[in-house]
Amino acid sequence: MKYNVYSFFNAFLPIIIISFFLLDSLFNINLKGVIIVLGVFINVLVTIIVGNSFEIDQDIKQNDICIPFTISNMQTFTKLPINTSILCFVFVYLLSIAGLHGFMLINIPFIAFMTLLIMTDSLWLIQNNCFSGKQTFISACTGILFALLWSFIINKTNNKQLLYNVGINNYNVCEVPKKRSYKCKTKNIE
Repeated sequence: MKYNVYSFFNAFLPIIIISFFLLDSLFNINLKGVIIVLGVFINVLVTIIVGNSFEIDQDIKQNDICIPFTISNMQTFTKLPINTSILCFVFVYLLSIAGLHGFMLINIPFIAFMTLLIMTDSLWLIQNNCFSGKQTFISACTGILFALLWSFIINKTNNKQLLYNVGINNYNVCEVPKKRSYKCKTKNIE
């Protein structure tokens, strides 16, 4: 077998992330996971466009371990690592929502796990000559910037049903009161 275990894990990582959020939305009957997956898909498109729009030098010849399987022998369709962008997007999106709503302390295990996963994945890509450090950095920046934009857009909807809060469930979150208008009548006292 010419590929190692992490090569397959790296290839299936986006599928695992997308499946997790879609199954979470399905089981909990909400749109939170679907919103994240929609953001991931748009983020992937943005990363591909950024990677193919600019002259990003590919000084390294990609190693076979970087591509454990291909579809119709199409090996590269972007000059940037998609996994790095997806991991950074999911991490920053969930972290920004947690930060805005004051749930940072209960998310320390999530923050540690995602930081370790992003660093491990990026180092693996660089060490195995899949992508250069510059390409990995640009991909991470693309994911981070789009995550902040997506978080801002979803937050501006003021709909808590769309916000994915890591570490807490719907029963631990208070409802935001909706704007209401009141009509007052005055009485003339004679």
